[in-house]
Amino acid sequence: MTLRVNKAHWPVTVLGYGQRIGIWLQGCSIHCPNCCSQDTWPLDENRRMNVSDLVEWCRVTAGAEVDGITISGGEPFEQSEGLLSLLQTLRVWQHQSKCEMDILCYSGLPWNYLKNNHSDILALLDVVISEPYIHTMEPLELRGSSNQTIQLLTSIGINRYSEKELDCFFNNRVQVQVDEEHIWFIGIPNRDDMDKVDTLCEKGGLVLKNVSWRG
Repeated sequence: MTLRVNKAHWPVTVLGYGQRIGIWLQGCSIHCPNCCSQDTWPLDENRRMNVSDLVEWCRVTAGAEVDGITISGGEPFEQSEGLLSLLQTLRVWQHQSKCEMDILCYSGLPWNYLKNNHSDILALLDVVISEPYIHTMEPLELRGSSNQTIQLLTSIGINRYSEKELDCFFNNRVQVQVDEEHIWFIGIPNRDDMDKVDTLCEKGGLVLKNVSWRG
């Protein structure tokens, strides 16, 4: 089984509890205005990789230190068969390694739609953050806009993401990672933060090209 994958990072500390693996899938037809991940929209078949290879990367890269995995996109549920296979394989790895981790998945689809159409996938998740991003609404903890909801599906999800545990995620919203070719802004920026990054860079004589928040 394969999935279109945009990127994967370790460690991610702003999209859930503890040190996490972040997996961004490729392809989204929702196209929320002002989405900061517009690079994940195209259905780029060159981004396909085997689920087994992706999970092996997770195992080798993070090992027993992983606290959780966050899956985003793109729209993960638009690759439902591949997403199901990914979750099943991740749960096998979790069982074999005996690590205590949660799996959190973002979706721009309505919660009622997910419940009615993807119960098999939901059964393998601990937390789902759903609903489309609306740029004119204020952000909340772990959410880009206040219409988005956090669904706690398991005991570990409830323990780690109940309302009293969410405060720590509001001010710790974005982290930066750098490799040989890219600067990665990971997380959920406040409204207009990325436009401010553009402006500050331009004032310093630096022009950012091919940025995700402009497609």
